[in-house]
Amino acid sequence: MGANSRLDTFQAAVLLEKLKRLDRDLATRRRNAAKWIRELSTRDDIIVLPTRHGHTYNVFTVMARDLAAFTAELKRRGIPFMRYYEKPVYRQKAFVDLYGKHERLPHAEAASSHCVSLPIH
Repeated sequence: MGANSRLDTFQAAVLLEKLKRLDRDLATRRRNAAKWIRELSTRDDIIVLPTRHGHTYNVFTVMARDLAAFTAELKRRGIPFMRYYEKPVYRQKAFVDLYGKHERLPHAEAASSHCVSLPIH
């Protein structure tokens, strides 16, 4: 479950430039996450997942009690979203050998059926 991902010279040059903006980009993500948390924490139908200090917010994932209704609302409001975790890890083909074949893990199934990620950048 790994990769040997060497960068060519061009990719390394691009990454070096991006690294110059890293602190600013992370601050922007944290500000945007704080806005989402403020807005969504007042809603009974959304569970904002806890994070630790220093979180970089590669994605901002929440759990919606009624995923279909919440994603319909997002679409109506023109807010993009992504379902990264539609299938629990133990059911993803790449991880079956690692985690074994389970009949069913209901908590993992329930969590994955309610997760949606919101724009953070």
